[in-house]
Amino acid sequence: MPITTQLYGIGCGHEGRLGSKGEENLSQPTLVRFFADNQKLVLRDVWAGGSHTMALTNEGLYAFGYNEDGALGVGQFGPVPKPAHIPNFAAEDIRAVALGGYHSLVLQQNGELYAFGANKAGQLGLGGEDNHKHPAKVPMLPDAFDVACGAQHSVAWTNEGIYTWGLGDCGQLGYTGDSWEVMIAKQNRIKKGVIEQARLRELAGGEVAVAAAPGEEAAAPLEPYNPAMHPARRKSSASTKEFFPPFSQRTPQKVPFDFPPVLGIHAGYNATAVRTVDGVYAFGARPGVFREDVTFTVPALVAPPPGHVIKEILLLRELRVALCAPEGDHDAHADHLTVWKQGESGAWVQYIPGAFPADTTIHGSERSVFVVTPSAEEPLVSFGDNFFGQLGHPTDADEEEEEEFAKPGPCLTLQMLRSKRTPPTVRKAAVGWRHALFLVAPPPQPAAVSEEP
Repeated sequence: MPITTQLYGIGCGHEGRLGSKGEENLSQPTLVRFFADNQKLVLRDVWAGGSHTMALTNEGLYAFGYNEDGALGVGQFGPVPKPAHIPNFAAEDIRAVALGGYHSLVLQQNGELYAFGANKAGQLGLGGEDNHKHPAKVPMLPDAFDVACGAQHSVAWTNEGIYTWGLGDCGQLGYTGDSWEVMIAKQNRIKKGVIEQARLRELAGGEVAVAAAPGEEAAAPLEPYNPAMHPARRKSSASTKEFFPPFSQRTPQKVPFDFPPVLGIHAGYNATAVRTVDGVYAFGARPGVFREDVTFTVPALVAPPPGHVIKEILLLRELRVALCAPEGDHDAHADHLTVWKQGESGAWVQYIPGAFPADTTIHGSERSVFVVTPSAEEPLVSFGDNFFGQLGHPTDADEEEEEEFAKPGPCLTLQMLRSKRTPPTVRKAAVGWRHALFLVAPPPQPAAVSEEP
């Protein structure tokens, strides 16, 4: 029987996100037995959300992991430790899949988009805030070419431009969001009522007291839109009702920006990037990483290192990682990674030199990054947060390293899976908040040499 592509998981195993029945953390790669034991299933792709995973096979989509909000689309709420089939999605009909923190998007070849999972911030684009355990078609969206998910926002590249929806508290939507205008209107109404109340009291000869009307909250001074400075952003224990609204958009809305011809999109934890022929435009959290201004709802061109262009970019929760190549040759091999990290003492930039062939791709989430180069001697290199062993390094980061931030190093996954002579090929890495999965193809077989008669 021929050896086919297999799926391996590593890192946090809670809620079954690694596709195994146990919930222990794994610092060494573990085969997802479900696919290995079902020879009729041929793995084609894999994606990781915050705490859930999805795999594409010749028989459609399978999902497993955290599912309290319905992000797996299998018609139930609650963890699914064993891969479960998502009905009504034929493999040949799927164009793209994107997983957010607790929601999922599936784009079909005909341009129709389906969403399911958490929806308190409107990240499903369905107009309400109810979670969905079944896939639902996203209305009011032009035909899409590609989709991406942040933690609680969604992005679509359509034939009419870039559309976004969901949580916009850090500017990641590229506009202020519908409910910001609603809140401003409410504050203006309250302010007018308070002023009128004070005027009437003054006319009556009583003490002037500025207070909110019964049932209304006191009006706060109206400042220019800067969502990151809103007090709700700094409430670590904020409940859903405290946090939403005001910064959400519950239906797809076009980003009001004239992008050059688009080449691709990327959504990070709370930021968005649009790759164009003129470079990468970014908007969202951590504005100091990219530029000095604070109006970061407006897309701005990311300045690459001098003499370079950005081939790929990751916008993670506390990291920005760019794969950079010499300027002037779009087919040139990348020669370094640029890493921006935001810490308590401010932002810093690190340049990681190296030879990155044309088949190099970068994958990451939260603070963990994987560099995949199928043609390299070390095809899988990882760095960043290794608290749950998700990097596959021999041990956790040095205790002297700040917050378990591990330096770049080869992942044990490939060391463990090497054959005696030829290593297997890593086709893709899918990285969640605390876990990672890898599609690993068998080593190429030498061509048979026919003997001349």
